[in-house]
Amino acid sequence: MTLRDVLREKKEAVHRRWLDAVWAEYTDDVSAFLRRENDRFANPVGHALRTGTRALLDDVVEGSGACPSGGQDAGGGLDEIMKIRAAQDFTPSGAVSFIFGLKDALRAEMGSRLDDPLFAAGILELEAEIDRAALRAFDMYERHRERIRELRVNEARRSVYTLLRRVNRGSSRGVERAGGSACAGDAAPGGAGS
Repeated sequence: MTLRDVLREKKEAVHRRWLDAVWAEYTDDVSAFLRRENDRFANPVGHALRTGTRALLDDVVEGSGACPSGGQDAGGGLDEIMKIRAAQDFTPSGAVSFIFGLKDALRAEMGSRLDDPLFAAGILELEAEIDRAALRAFDMYERHRERIRELRVNEARRSVYTLLRRVNRGSSRGVERAGGSACAGDAAPGGAGS
């Protein structure tokens, strides 16, 4: 029996253990909601975490390198998780740390088989795949944080532009109501220049 065969047998238990560690990163009430609510529309964060961790685990167990050609996320699950974490109050290291929890879950479920010399090379390979996934996740996180920064800057620009338009419209109306002209240098009728 190969290491991948053992992992296929233990995949559900590994996923449960890993997901429990991910839920634990949130406050108790948020964690309870994420665990309890399975509807993808009522709980999009929980859904993304469930499906994303499942996809990454499948990639690691099946040996697809968790990184097909081109360096893209196989099922988009990891990218979805990183979009969410980029919008939440995670530090960069905190945002990607959940990936290393997969190593802990694998070790816990493998138990004494970790000492089997037949599995030693395979375990190192699995851990290297997980490390590469964490590096990709960090790049994804930074890309999404940059996008959020761009959106905030663009929103601030739009707000300032809208505010200035309103102020300019209001000040030109006020001048016209007072009998003056909106153009600088024009004297008001009957004013000092007459």
